[in-house]
Amino acid sequence: MTKKQPLTLVHFEEFFQLLPTKPETDKSWNVRAEDLKKNFDLKAVNPRGKSETDTRTPADLYTIIEAKQKEIADALARLKAM
Repeated sequence: MTKKQPLTLVHFEEFFQLLPTKPETDKSWNVRAEDLKKNFDLKAVNPRGKSETDTRTPADLYTIIEAKQKEIADALARLKAM
C-alpha cells in the first residue's frame, strides 16, 4: 500500500476474521486503559507546539486588506490591458 494504492477491504480481511473473538496473536498490541491513563497524556494537543496568538488590531487587519485589494485591482487592470 502506498499513496497511489490506498487501503482496501482486502487489507482488513484478517482483522474482520479475528474481530469477533479478539484472540491474542503475534500482531496483537493490547494495553490496558488504566496503564495508558497513567503513562500517557492523551490530549489532542502537541505539548511542544508553540502557541501563537494573533496580536494584530482591527486597524492593522483593515490596512492589510486594503493593500491586498489594491494589489488585486492592479493585477486585474494589467490583465484587462492585455
